[in-house]
Amino acid sequence: MKTGLSIFPKSFAHVALDDLGPMLRDIGLDRVNLVVREGFWCDAGNLRESVPRFRAAMERAGLAVDFCTWTLDPERLPEETESLRILADNGIRQMRIGYFHIVPGSSYAEQIRAARDTLRRAIPTLEDLGMRAVYQVHHGTLVASPEGAAVLVEGLPVERLGVMLDAGNQGFEGGANWKRAAAILGEHWTALGVKDYLRRPRGEPGDMDKGSAVEFASCAEGMTDWTEVRKAWNAAARPGHWVLQPFYCPDDFQKFLATLRDEVAFIQRILDA
Repeated sequence: MKTGLSIFPKSFAHVALDDLGPMLRDIGLDRVNLVVREGFWCDAGNLRESVPRFRAAMERAGLAVDFCTWTLDPERLPEETESLRILADNGIRQMRIGYFHIVPGSSYAEQIRAARDTLRRAIPTLEDLGMRAVYQVHHGTLVASPEGAAVLVEGLPVERLGVMLDAGNQGFEGGANWKRAAAILGEHWTALGVKDYLRRPRGEPGDMDKGSAVEFASCAEGMTDWTEVRKAWNAAARPGHWVLQPFYCPDDFQKFLATLRDEVAFIQRILDA
C-alpha cells in the first residue's frame, strides 16, 4: 500500500462543497480528510446526513476520503459509538482525535499514565468498529514530542491507536530527530502532519538580544529536511497518511492556492523518490 497524500482543508472552509473537490483535484491531490467541525461541511450534529454527502461529492471529483480530522475529546471516544459507526460505515477507519493538555502543578508522569488509561478504555469501541484513533503530537500540549508519544501509546495495540507526528509543530519545540522518532515509535507512527516552519530573527538585523520567532511556512521554503523525514518514515511506519496542513497566505486565497499547488508537487516528489 502506497503512502497517501491527503489534506486537512481548514483553509477551504468558505468553499462550497461542490467546488471543493474539483479545486483540490486541480491542485494535484487525490485524497482529502473529512473534517468534523462547526462551520465546515460536517459537524458532530449532522454526521448521518453530511458524511455520505461529503464523501459522494469528493468521489465525483475523483478524491478518496478515508481519514477524518475531529478534535474529539479522547475521554468521549467510548461514548461516541453511533458517530464513529457512521464514519466506519462510510469507509473512514482512521481519525485524528483531540489533545491531552498539561495540568499545571500535577506530575507529568502521572498525567501521561492517566492519558494512556483513557486511550486504553477506548480500545473495545475501536475494536468493535474496526477503527484506529490517531493522536497528533502538538506543541504546547501534554504530548509535544515523539518521545512523549512513545510513552503515551506504549503497550497499546497499533491497530487501534496510532501517532501522527508533525514537522511544523515540532519546529515550535526546537525541531525533531526523525531517525530517533522512527526508532522509538516504530509501527505506531501511522500518520504525518505535513507542514513546515521557519525561524526568523526578531527586531532589526544584528539585534541579537531579540532572539528569534518561529512561524509556519510551506514545505518548499521551510527548515525541515523532507528527504530525512521520508527515509525515517519508510524505516518505521506502516503505510499510512501524510496530511498537508497549509497554514500560510491567510489574506490572499489565490496566492495560497498557487503556493499549495507547488507544495503538493514538492511533497509528491519526496514521496516518489
